[in-house]
Amino acid sequence: MVPILAYRMQEREFGGLSHAARRRLREVAASLKTEKPSQERPDSGPRLLRMWRGEMHAVIATGMAIYIEDRGKTYSSLSRIAREITGTQWSGPLFFGVRKTSHRNNVQLGKFGRNRTNVWQYPGVNTLSRQGEEGNLLALHPTVKPVSLVADALLDCTRPSELVLDSFLGSGSTLIASGRTGRTCYGIELDPDSS
Repeated sequence: MVPILAYRMQEREFGGLSHAARRRLREVAASLKTEKPSQERPDSGPRLLRMWRGEMHAVIATGMAIYIEDRGKTYSSLSRIAREITGTQWSGPLFFGVRKTSHRNNVQLGKFGRNRTNVWQYPGVNTLSRQGEEGNLLALHPTVKPVSLVADALLDCTRPSELVLDSFLGSGSTLIASGRTGRTCYGIELDPDSS
């Protein structure tokens, strides 16, 4: 609903698509609906294997489609296959372990004295004193995140001077943490009282 409203607002402001562009989009959409992918097993392509709940799944990726060997079906993306296998929303490349680039890991298993687990413990701003080194942030926003938590996440996952986007800026914890860690932050906040 939100993307539709945003498009309509842009359309009113800037005039929208030309009639020729609209007609071409309808033609392309119609051609996509009529094309049926082949259900035949592809001859070649990389074979990806994934064990899921005790069952091995093999897929063959070709230039135009991806074929699941054990189900005999062809799909247009790895994400659709991952959803078919799991019944939930997945990133297909992540599900099958295919990445274009490796993720950033600045922690390096405690090499520099910093360790990470999947549970992070930081003192919250919702304490009896309600005063931290940043002042009374709870007065600014009801769900303030500790700046130290955001700063550690930025140190773990970004390089100095990289851009950080916070699309729910709120009280500005990400903005403060970015400044403290040498990152550049861009933020968006809907509520004018929070900024």
